[in-house]
Amino acid sequence: MEVGGALEILEQCAACFDSETTDVSLKDSEARLRIVDATREEFWAVISSSGYWFELSVPGSYAIITLDEDVSDEEARQILERYVGIAQAYFRNRPLPTPVGRWGRSVLTVETESGPVVLRKSLVNDLRDCLRWRSA
Repeated sequence: MEVGGALEILEQCAACFDSETTDVSLKDSEARLRIVDATREEFWAVISSSGYWFELSVPGSYAIITLDEDVSDEEARQILERYVGIAQAYFRNRPLPTPVGRWGRSVLTVETESGPVVLRKSLVNDLRDCLRWRSA
């Protein structure tokens, strides 16, 4: 999928958010949909895609990422629509991070209609949190 196709899909998906502010843009060769809670700006989500890289990120450096260089246009649409559904559930349920393991790591579990989806931090952010936790 070309980035322009991803941009078009995200523009269509922006209409799915009623009580949130949305902004669709093209930045650094990535189509981006930024969603912000109208009443609490600290609740936001960004869905982005380069056409083969798909990411949903939320505050706290939690994200879910799909990388597929051979993705068809239909598969790309499905991934983006799935991420939109996860973002809608994130705003509806406002989940809190859950500690995992002994080293200060955490995950964010979003309960969706099709089941729980776990958003994780990158390895770099996990290590940073671990070092901060151990020095406290």
